[in-house]
Amino acid sequence: MLQNLPIGVYYPGQSFLHRLRGRTKLVLLFWYAIWLYIAMTRTWHFAPYIVGIILLAVIIYASGIAPRVLWLRMRFLLLLSLLGSLTLPFATVVPKDDRALSTLGPWPVSYSIALNGLLVILGVSLVVMASQFLRMSAVQAFWRRPWVRRLRFLAWVLLLGSLLGIWLLSGSAGTQMLALGPVFVTRLGVWYVVEVEGLLLLYAFSLLIMLTTSPVILVESVTGLMAPLRLVRFPVDDFALMLLIALRFIPTLLEEIEQLSKAQLARGASLANGTLAERFQGFTMLVIPLMRGIFQRASDLSTALESRGYAVDGKPTMLHETRMRGMDYVTLVAVLALTIGSLLL
Repeated sequence: MLQNLPIGVYYPGQSFLHRLRGRTKLVLLFWYAIWLYIAMTRTWHFAPYIVGIILLAVIIYASGIAPRVLWLRMRFLLLLSLLGSLTLPFATVVPKDDRALSTLGPWPVSYSIALNGLLVILGVSLVVMASQFLRMSAVQAFWRRPWVRRLRFLAWVLLLGSLLGIWLLSGSAGTQMLALGPVFVTRLGVWYVVEVEGLLLLYAFSLLIMLTTSPVILVESVTGLMAPLRLVRFPVDDFALMLLIALRFIPTLLEEIEQLSKAQLARGASLANGTLAERFQGFTMLVIPLMRGIFQRASDLSTALESRGYAVDGKPTMLHETRMRGMDYVTLVAVLALTIGSLLL
């Protein structure tokens, strides 16, 4: 799980995206965000999003990064955006500044059918909740799977929801009809879903830049782009040093967290199983040595910088971010032409 985090992870390679200057990629990312913001203000204009999907496919191909790597780092966010977007297109009342694209319902349902359906949901939830207490080895092995443990929360939600529905419908006559709907698919609701997908495109593009740019090159690029801020006495080099240390130490800290978690698991302490008190105790046993290791690394780093006479005075020499090449200018012009053209269509 921790190795799939996007921050501070670099995949070495010689692809087209790897060979672009870091400044080029950061400028493209900044322009990509501005372009998407402008596209979001133009309601019901889909050309920029179509171009964005095509650009993302081209960038993935040019990066040499397997789509599975991108999927492992985006699946949780994709799931959250999917769940959050399910209700966006629908509304029970159409606002004055919007119009309905389609109308669903109303669907007449008798109270007896609704009550029977809730009873079925209640029975299934009770069976699922009770099965985890069975002493059968096959059932216990099934419940120890990580994705199955998440069913407990869903079972509790269905159980409580069905009990509430049964309580509300219990005093009604069985022949009485219940109208479900109507539900309207609104124009703005559909557009909100498109905007969410646009933000996912921006996240995927920034993720590809992180995966194809080493932390040193990324910091040199930020330093070069922020160079004009030196005129207002902004500590650009101090900021670059902090950014570099953060990016370089993130993979190290993630590896240390994984080692501590395995050590605690070998001792019988687990953050996923046990009572709330046992989980909290396991969490403290993980956090305390982790914080001690972080402070120790910070002390060692400061001692190393001081012993080497490190200072941020003067203009630093860039090792990787030298002059931009022809491929950088061609890429900038091509992306600018495509994106601006999509806004004008």
